[in-house]
Amino acid sequence: MKFFINSMFHTAILLLVLPAIGISSAYHVSQNGSGKLDGKLPADSWSIQHFNDPSNWSPISEPDKISPGDTVFFHGSINTAPIVAGSGNANGRINLDFQDSTLSITTQDSPISINGKSYITIRNASWDNNFLGGYLISFNQKSSSFVSILNNQFDGPDEGSNAKAIDLRNCSYCEIDGNSFVDVRTGVGGDSVMIHDVTISNNVMITTAGTATYESDVIRIGDAYNINITGNKLVQRQKAQGGVAHDDIIQTYKKGGSNAGYPKDWVIEYNWLELNTTSTNDKSWTMLEKVSGSWTFRGNIFVGTDGGEQGNGLMIWGHQPGSRTYLYNNIFVSKSGPGYMIRLGLGASSDVHHYLDNNIIYNLGGNAVTVEGGTLHHNNNITFGPGNYEGLTDDLWANATDLPSTDPLFTDYENGIYTLESNSSALNAGLDLGAEFRHKIVPESTWPNPTILYSDQIDIGPFDITAILPEDNISPNPPSFLTIN
Repeated sequence: MKFFINSMFHTAILLLVLPAIGISSAYHVSQNGSGKLDGKLPADSWSIQHFNDPSNWSPISEPDKISPGDTVFFHGSINTAPIVAGSGNANGRINLDFQDSTLSITTQDSPISINGKSYITIRNASWDNNFLGGYLISFNQKSSSFVSILNNQFDGPDEGSNAKAIDLRNCSYCEIDGNSFVDVRTGVGGDSVMIHDVTISNNVMITTAGTATYESDVIRIGDAYNINITGNKLVQRQKAQGGVAHDDIIQTYKKGGSNAGYPKDWVIEYNWLELNTTSTNDKSWTMLEKVSGSWTFRGNIFVGTDGGEQGNGLMIWGHQPGSRTYLYNNIFVSKSGPGYMIRLGLGASSDVHHYLDNNIIYNLGGNAVTVEGGTLHHNNNITFGPGNYEGLTDDLWANATDLPSTDPLFTDYENGIYTLESNSSALNAGLDLGAEFRHKIVPESTWPNPTILYSDQIDIGPFDITAILPEDNISPNPPSFLTIN
């Protein structure tokens, strides 16, 4: 039996458990205001200056003031940065909807500023591509929590954007879902132990294809813990080489100074991560430094389409004692780089453990798996190609359950379709890792937001090729413990 899981299920749970709120209001904002200026209709909108004035916000329900549970709609071209001047609460968020507007702001100040406010939803914003740089959305390094950033869009200029999408400092219990940030320097950034319990799901984030010598990571979050990155399409296109241009798809680290900590307890799952750059070095799928706790990678597709021949692929190093890395049901494909596909354990002690199970590693040269410290455990992996296995003896790698020198039979390798043919050796050849790891991707899925199912077939890799997309992708019924008040 297979149970389909709608990607919005987690969001639905959040909505269901929120208690019912009192009377809420809708207000309207334009750049200069219009009509009666009372904000009650689009034709009578408040000005952006009225919106930015803290005296027009209230922490309790109050007529003609933005209060918990209210929604503010923006209209037309906005060329003054909106400033969130108040918070919602657990009984009612403040919702900011930009669907009928365009943010036309060219300065390096953040077009949307959240200054230590909480229980806020920002949705449907779009920016024109004249934005010169800085962050599109910023928390301004002030503590915020329970903020949702949903369905926003920015498409920067080709080969030259210095825009960064979201500065997370210092957000906790935050959700970043359904956004599209293309031709950006960074999708999500920030470093602080005050960043925690963040979900980054179902987004498109693609870096600019420029040649600037600054660092340009798709996701760059230091010091943070309890981070979930799921269902995204993440592409690194930066061309620059040398200098500070060490460009990764996902990077984490422990910074110096205040609010620093070892990054820990991340889950990276069901993503498409692609290197597609003409640069030959300093490009990686991940550069995860000074890690602690648990690091889980499951159901991802890592692709080296072009460039990064001297890069590090999936690299994790600086492991703190007792840390764990789990690589389950992933596909790694090196068409042209990275030079190291999987590189683990640099400087790690023997009480650091790496688990590699049910992965497909398709390497046309270079180093497929490199272990430089810690203890490796591996089962039921398919490896194909002439890649080296450094730090491992042949006997250690090719144990009784692995399938070395086995072509996984991708559906269409040349055109980047990495589902499996019906006679693939990966079918029903996986290690049963338990119910949590039985969730697989439907082959017809696209990214972002691939369709995930619970499968009774234990294949190697992230797909269940026996599954088909349902005619109606209906969410499962919510668990019985959920009630609507």
